[in-house]
Amino acid sequence: MTHPIRSSILFEGIKLTCGDRNEAYGDPKVNMACAGELKAVLRKYAARDISPEEWEAIDMTMTKMSRVVTGPKPKRDNYTDGSVYFAIAGEMALRADMGLDEPPAISPPSE
Repeated sequence: MTHPIRSSILFEGIKLTCGDRNEAYGDPKVNMACAGELKAVLRKYAARDISPEEWEAIDMTMTKMSRVVTGPKPKRDNYTDGSVYFAIAGEMALRADMGLDEPPAISPPSE
């Protein structure tokens, strides 16, 4: 019997979330509860209209922050990913504030 592609995706997900990632990030119930509460608090106290795309970037930042505080040990990728998502949130907010549909052209920083 052959299986559709989705089954291999699901099997890969099972291996990841029940193995390495479970060990690295801890109990997903605790992590998801923490992330959910962080997001709810931000929405409760938001003092301005925030676009859906900015909210999504903020949500992803909160997800990474919850992994930092609920995980058994620090993982560099949580800090890296979180900072990237927060930079994206900043870009979304500033582009909206400046009335830009497309990102402005900038020169990348030199290494």
